[in-house]
Parts: sequence; C-alpha cells; structure tokens
Amino acid sequence: MSNEDTPSDHSREVLSSKRAQTANYSSEDTRKLLSKTCEDRTGHTPHPWQLDCAEAFFLGLDCTVIAGTGAGKTLPFAMPTMVRQDRQVTLVISPLNALEYDQARRFKEMGLSATVVNGDTYTAKLHQELENLEHQFIFTSPEMAFSPSLFNSLLTTRTFQENLAGAIVDEAHCIPDWGSTFRPAYGQVEG
Repeated sequence: MSNEDTPSDHSREVLSSKRAQTANYSSEDTRKLLSKTCEDRTGHTPHPWQLDCAEAFFLGLDCTVIAGTGAGKTLPFAMPTMVRQDRQVTLVISPLNALEYDQARRFKEMGLSATVVNGDTYTAKLHQELENLEHQFIFTSPEMAFSPSLFNSLLTTRTFQENLAGAIVDEAHCIPDWGSTFRPAYGQVEG
C-alpha cells in the first residue's frame, strides 16, 4: 500500500482476496472500528490509505508504507493493536535509540503498552515482562534483534512467535546508506 488515497490494482486485489478468504470477516465493520478507535484515542480521523494499510496489517498481510515525515506512517500498525483483544506483540526495528524512545512515548499516549529494548534498558525485569507478553509494542535496535543475546533468544521462542502480530522496519529507506557503514546490523534487515 502507498500513501495515495487509491492503492495500486495489485494491492487492492491482494487485500480483496484476503478479505474474502477470512471467515466471518466484514471489511466495512473492521474499518469503522479502526477509524472510530483511532479518532477516540488520537483525535485524528485516519486517511483512506492508513485504513487500507491498517486493515492489511490486521489481516496479516505484508505492507509497505511510503509517506513523508509527519504523514502518519505509524497509525497503520498502531490501529489494529488498538482494537485487538489478544496479547499480540508488534516488534519495531528502529535505527536510532532516540526514535525508539520517541515512538514508545507516542504509543503510550495512545493508550498502548510500549517499551524500548536496547543496551541501556535491557534488564532481568524487562526480560520477564517481555516473556509475559506485557507489552504490545517493542521498539528495538537491529543489534538487539539480530545479535545472539538473551533478547534474541526470546524472539525465537515458540510463545513469542505465536503471539507476534508483525514486525515493522522503521526508516527502511536508510538501510542502503546506513546498513553498510554507520549501522552494519541495520543492513541485516535487507537479508
């Protein structure tokens, strides 16, 4: 999906097919719920492209969001969590600790449970919270996600995998430039 009000023909076909394959699913009801919940929690009415992406993510489809700074790229993956009743977790890979902290703060303001996992924050207490699926969003660095560690081991457990709503790569446009020099671990995201 893109940030245009009208998704590409292929995107429209994929979303339509997934809607049809999902038993007892109403796209209209889901979109109304996503929109109302977003308005209640954030004060913003989502754009059609945000609803398209949120619905795709809600249905388990891969999604690419390309939009300018401040356009609202985070809402598409926040909205499904706002309406879920389960303990699903969304993992967000971010290239900078400052972005992790900022996004976690913004998600908490939306009433979502979010935490930052990096070398400065990782403790036995946080590890236990993550094992107990106490956070809906985990903002982390590529080093924490991909390097052998206690956190990396947790990400590969069956319980975590079964409760993973999705993985988001934030600032993916930086991977070609940063992945080879500034943040080599970020380059692993491409692989």
